[in-house]
Amino acid sequence: MAVAMPGDRLQWRSATTMTNDEPENAGRGCMHKDESGSTIEIDESLLRQILDALPVGIWIAGADGRLVACNPAGQAIWAGGRWIGVERFGEYKACWSGTGKRLTAQDWGLARAIAHGEISHNEMLDIECFDGSHKTILNSAMPIRGEDGTIRAAIAVNQDISEFKRTHDALDGVRRQLEALSGAVLSIQERERKHLSMELHDEPVVASSG
Repeated sequence: MAVAMPGDRLQWRSATTMTNDEPENAGRGCMHKDESGSTIEIDESLLRQILDALPVGIWIAGADGRLVACNPAGQAIWAGGRWIGVERFGEYKACWSGTGKRLTAQDWGLARAIAHGEISHNEMLDIECFDGSHKTILNSAMPIRGEDGTIRAAIAVNQDISEFKRTHDALDGVRRQLEALSGAVLSIQERERKHLSMELHDEPVVASSG
């Protein structure tokens, strides 16, 4: 599975903000100069291969907020994808892991990056995938600006931490059980201590009455 793009709308040059002044190179790829000053062309094919190889989900939105590309890892995390604008981001169902509060379309890091130029890092979200399964991800997003500072696109990164979260929750459950067991043991010890103290206190009285 390769990078998905609806109608091949994504233009890599504008998405990465690497530009070239020569009009004949428009749409071919990204131009980059190495330390020697030589120009290296990073074409669309190479960028696709890079995105395909990444183990994290990559989602790219244009300046208008519409999703224009994602890589195989992103589609695998969500069990699919929808090419929608920012006003419909709520179709990607998610809740804040810390509070359980549902994200609105504008709460998504990608939406905030487009609207406000905001950068977000590793926001933990519990998501409902398009096949009905549930996962936990870390979501990060940032705007991509042109040379004039305007937002040309935005990129989001999803990291699936479901297994880690399940292991963490299981260990946390064991910890709480051990704490409860420890509290119960201490409570029993305290009752036994008080009972023994009362017996020792009562022994002289019984002896004197004989």
